[in-house]
Amino acid sequence: MNIGLLLTLDLPGAEDDERKEFNGLLNKNGILKMPGLTTCYTKTFESITWDTAKQEVDKIIKTAKKGSGVSEVHYAFSLSENKIHVSKNIEDILNSKLK
Repeated sequence: MNIGLLLTLDLPGAEDDERKEFNGLLNKNGILKMPGLTTCYTKTFESITWDTAKQEVDKIIKTAKKGSGVSEVHYAFSLSENKIHVSKNIEDILNSKLK
């Protein structure tokens, strides 16, 4: 089953270089920042169970925290079989980056 992730997070007290590294590590793991939304990320997991997807999100965030030197991460996420609805502007940007 394919499962979509919608993630929001804050990195309180993080320096700009730590934020950049953190975002790069998320990106390396397929969690992409949504253009125009400063704290929102998305990913589609393919052929995965709900429990495994949840564990994978937690693991990726912990790895990015450790690898970037960020001291604190606050996050919440939702997993869904439904397509994530985004505004037209963001959808155009996402579609152009996927081509």
